[in-house]
Amino acid sequence: QTVRSKSPIQFVMYWGKGERDVVGEKERKAILYLQEITKAISEKYSFGANITFVLTDTHAELNGHTKSQIKKYFDSVHHFANEVGFQTKNLSEFANFDEQSLVSKKNGVANKKLLELLTESSEKHCNRYDAETGAKLYYLQNQIEKIEIEKNFTNAIFLTYNGSELDEILPIGLPIFYMYSLTKGTSIKPWFDN
Repeated sequence: QTVRSKSPIQFVMYWGKGERDVVGEKERKAILYLQEITKAISEKYSFGANITFVLTDTHAELNGHTKSQIKKYFDSVHHFANEVGFQTKNLSEFANFDEQSLVSKKNGVANKKLLELLTESSEKHCNRYDAETGAKLYYLQNQIEKIEIEKNFTNAIFLTYNGSELDEILPIGLPIFYMYSLTKGTSIKPWFDN
């Protein structure tokens, strides 16, 4: 459809927050690599390609980062992304983190295998809840968010550093392109890579 309408190929990608308060070398390197990909597309397809980073401020809040830490980090992502021609949006523009509502539903998470994977991640990154609670809330938050991403980026391709084992939390109504981060594979995201 994009090719028929002679418009740029649209990509959308979640961008998270780890412990750094500003963009570090790993994030810059990953963003520049994504810029190389869009340039390579432009060489073959004259209408080019655009990437929008959806900055996962809701996930950072869930993980226990303060609002000022979240703002400082994502402001720096926004500025660097803009420098290379990418757009950014905050995930909270599409779906808020409603803690009370999610906590009331947390015992409804059924997929045990996925919950194990998310709990493993939660143990490393979530400082606000115990690992299992953090994993369940993250799962439920993503169920809301993936619908909103599908609605708001209908013609986009979703880029992710996750593997297909996490499809249940991704906007699978969009075409998904699974890609490696630049270091150790899909499990290491640039914002978590020290």
